[in-house]
Amino acid sequence: MTDDEKDRLQAALAAYREGAWDLALTRLLQGRDRDDIQNPLHLALLANLHAKLKQPRLAATAFLALGHHTLDPKERAGSLKTAALLYLQLADQNALADMAVACIAANPQDLTLAFRILRMVHQAGRKEIVTAGFAEIDPASADYHRRSGNFFDRIGEPESAYRILQDGVNAHPQDARLRARLIAQARKVADFPVLRQFDLAMQDLQVPANHAVFAAEQALQRLYWCENEAQLAAPALDTPQGTDNAQRPTRRAPRPAGEKQRIGYVSADFGNHVMLSVMAEIFRNHDRQRFDFRLYCHTPPELRKVQQGWPPALKDRLCHIDRMSDAEAVARISADGIDLLVDLKGHTAEARLGVFALTDAPVTATYLGYPGTVTGVDIDYLISDPIVTPTTSFPHYHQKICRLPDVQMPNPALSFYPDATTSRADWSLPDDRIVLSAFNALYKITPRTIDLWSRILKQAPESNLWLRCAEPEAQRRCLDEFRRQDIAEDRIIFFTAKLGMSDYLATLGLADLALDTLPYNGHSTTADLLRAGVPVVTAQGQAYQARVSQSLLHSVRLDELVAPDDEAYVALAIRLASDHGYREDIRSHLATARETSPLFDPVRMTRNLERAYLLMLDRARSGLPPDHFDLT
Repeated sequence: MTDDEKDRLQAALAAYREGAWDLALTRLLQGRDRDDIQNPLHLALLANLHAKLKQPRLAATAFLALGHHTLDPKERAGSLKTAALLYLQLADQNALADMAVACIAANPQDLTLAFRILRMVHQAGRKEIVTAGFAEIDPASADYHRRSGNFFDRIGEPESAYRILQDGVNAHPQDARLRARLIAQARKVADFPVLRQFDLAMQDLQVPANHAVFAAEQALQRLYWCENEAQLAAPALDTPQGTDNAQRPTRRAPRPAGEKQRIGYVSADFGNHVMLSVMAEIFRNHDRQRFDFRLYCHTPPELRKVQQGWPPALKDRLCHIDRMSDAEAVARISADGIDLLVDLKGHTAEARLGVFALTDAPVTATYLGYPGTVTGVDIDYLISDPIVTPTTSFPHYHQKICRLPDVQMPNPALSFYPDATTSRADWSLPDDRIVLSAFNALYKITPRTIDLWSRILKQAPESNLWLRCAEPEAQRRCLDEFRRQDIAEDRIIFFTAKLGMSDYLATLGLADLALDTLPYNGHSTTADLLRAGVPVVTAQGQAYQARVSQSLLHSVRLDELVAPDDEAYVALAIRLASDHGYREDIRSHLATARETSPLFDPVRMTRNLERAYLLMLDRARSGLPPDHFDLT
């Protein structure tokens, strides 16, 4: 370093220490271009100055240059990491891709950083960089296998994810989190022998190894096999551990009853997601004279392009909080004066329950996103209906329960989607056989469910099962399972297409009858089938997620399609498949009942929700704690 450079650095450092960052930057750059700076001391100061001046792109460039020019391995690792974090913040996919491999190589143990980088690089379509980046990660740990499995699952390669998780369990057989993650992936790829072993293990949670896997499951994953409400309410891997009392803010008082009440909805699903497809009608039908509302959106930018086509009255309600911390989001919600804050995620991916732990909103509620109690955070109310949450469920819920009078799930009106046409020939379906459809998500198909379906197929020989399953390997595993139960391969027809809603509904309508999954029912799928005029056979469940189809069938006055147990489920499906007259009577009833059903009356649903909101706020305004109540 020349004497001139030393003097310039000392002058800049003096200004920096005094907080005169603009002056420090001027002194440091005097007479030269940023790109010409190569001295690590100068680059370190330059990078920190740009960071102080809130110039993230220039800061990232300087930290990147420091990482390339320093000889200190720790400084190189830290500088490249900081540059990467800034490019992630800026969503600069190309800049991140260009330095990804060097950054991961310098930080081989930082798996959180590595996989954040790789996700964004994959979004940029730079698959060669993803491959090179993986080669630099230390693959020895169980955490590597978990994160790798998550990565490949999220990018749409479920079989790759499953193989990695299998390798991980083989290498780390005592790691309960890894075993739990493997089971979750087994559901997505239809590995029924593995799921049977898991179901058997979960029958005895007194065995320490079994209980360790149970405790390591995510809350959502338990819903796919468990109906024990006490077990579903137990802490899971992803349930918050609660907020320290010192952190809990004092709740604000609601605004006076005569003023327009402010409702806030928090979700990562304000994009092309089923939640939005059903909640959109609530947002459209809100009484703007009595309510103002905000949509606090933490949907990733790449998934919210659909918002560009929203009407201005809805688009104006958006507030993006995806780049805000929980504390920053809470401050914004408080500044907006929200009276009632509604969680639409529960224990599902990308939830922001930390916002609800810290909010000073007068009332909080959880609705629709998660079919069960939300634990580990003090949310006041859960909004449901009397069927999915009978009074016997109350002791197992952390929230007080507000039960709507009709049905807990909103839906667009019957006339909302334009008609479309299709035929059985379009889908290679036989015209002379009974078509039993099973369009729920593949991961909801449990060994119990496939056993029941096999019994139905055996005793209804003139039927075929139309099964939604797109992945070839998963199709093979399903066929293997049916063959083990003496069901011929030609009895199974796979549905693999992705359709727009009108075409999808027309296609659903080609089936004679639909078979529900147990214990996790179809929710939006059951509603779609009823909209399409297809009867759904289900069984009474013992928990929220296992009672949703019962609630939906009740809303169209088809309680007779809710079997009391598994034996009756099989018998009912066989009767409907075999008795043409009975089946047609049920279909005729459904065609009429859906016209007046509250399930397809979004205005009525919105008014019910609004009345529920007002009652919650009235209690808070009166100084009363939350309590269970039924809306009549």
